[in-house]
Amino acid sequence: MKLFQTDNPLRKRFAANTGWLIAQSIFQYVLSAVIGIIAARFLGPANYGILGYGVSLMAMFQAFCTLGFNDIQITNMVETPDDEGGIIGTALLLRLVSSTLSVFAIALAAWLTRPGERLLLIVTVLQSLQLIVQAFDAMRLWFQKQLLSKFTAIGSIVGNIVCSAWRIILLIKGASVEWFALTSVIQMLANYLVVVPLFYAKVKLRLWFSFDIAKRMLSRSWHFILSGLTNAASAHFSRLYLGGSLGDTTLGLYNAAYMIATMWLFVPLAILDSALPVLLQTKKNNPEAFRPRYQITLMAVLGIGIAAAVVLFILAPWIVNLLYGPGYADAAGVLRIIAWIGILSNVGSARNIWIQAEGQQSAVKYITFITAGASILLSVLLIPIYGLNGAAFACVGGFIVSSFGAALMLKSTRPFVGLYFDSFHTLAQYTRNFLNNRKAGGGNHEA
Repeated sequence: MKLFQTDNPLRKRFAANTGWLIAQSIFQYVLSAVIGIIAARFLGPANYGILGYGVSLMAMFQAFCTLGFNDIQITNMVETPDDEGGIIGTALLLRLVSSTLSVFAIALAAWLTRPGERLLLIVTVLQSLQLIVQAFDAMRLWFQKQLLSKFTAIGSIVGNIVCSAWRIILLIKGASVEWFALTSVIQMLANYLVVVPLFYAKVKLRLWFSFDIAKRMLSRSWHFILSGLTNAASAHFSRLYLGGSLGDTTLGLYNAAYMIATMWLFVPLAILDSALPVLLQTKKNNPEAFRPRYQITLMAVLGIGIAAAVVLFILAPWIVNLLYGPGYADAAGVLRIIAWIGILSNVGSARNIWIQAEGQQSAVKYITFITAGASILLSVLLIPIYGLNGAAFACVGGFIVSSFGAALMLKSTRPFVGLYFDSFHTLAQYTRNFLNNRKAGGGNHEA
């Protein structure tokens, strides 16, 4: 069974694109993790918690900043390639406006939720400035659609080098937490100072704004805006609640464990990002091939997730002590609980491909509403009783609901759950065919 048989140039571009995404992410996460962990040691759990509170508050507005365009811009460019210039230009302008408004909204939210905490307000506002720069993701998505992510990878690498140099300078000088809050802004600026000129050098497009395109994109993206808002509530409500009720030190411990638990996700996300345009094209041009190719993709990211979770669960105390030091020892128990969320997170990320391919965008808002409600309820119930571990259990419970529970509750998305579990059968069949071909001397079997 030749699941991925297609023209060789496309296969090579897909492999190269995925390789660049993974290489960029490895470089980014290794460098950021090393310097970030040193910074966390320097700042201590309390100041690390303040930074984490600002990040969580900012995440609550992320969906409004992006307007859901990260999820539908590539689809629009695939469907109407003649409008690429208008799609990119419209997305860029709208995102600049929404991000600027969000910075003011975040400042107001920080002032209202933690009144009188001037340091937290300053840190949060400084962190939120990165949202404005992120609007240039509208250009980055063109490279992703063309399977040319090596160019954006170069920008990301440059941004991370500059960002790391910035943090090293701050550590040497013993700078205060406010200066560390600017880290992501510096990184984004350096990144897009590379990506934007590369975009204009490679792309022969005139960018323009269109109200018709804006209306068309927003009519499809508002499902993802609502999804993003409720996803943020699912992921960050427990952190805001934890920090507000038990203090920034406790939040710092939780964030340290969460960072370790998710630091490997760049690998499956790179695979899924690179697979998105290929699978959408497959669905459009060869619908019968979509299901098996998609299922193999699901199994690939599942295998990566299981391996990562087992390692984190077994080595949690040693990893926490090695990375963060004895001051973060209480994060080890949390890490063992949330080590498994990566597997569930990959299910949700991969499901978005199926939703776009099947035109089921309207289901996204219902899935995220259900997930947000479950996550908030679990946080309110478990954190007062179990404290730090309660936040971890609430996190895992929310991911379970998001990955399978909510999808099973909706008639339109139940087929995805069936498709997902049928993937094990597809993988077994593919493996048997592969081994049989090898035994028969079929060394040129195409995957």
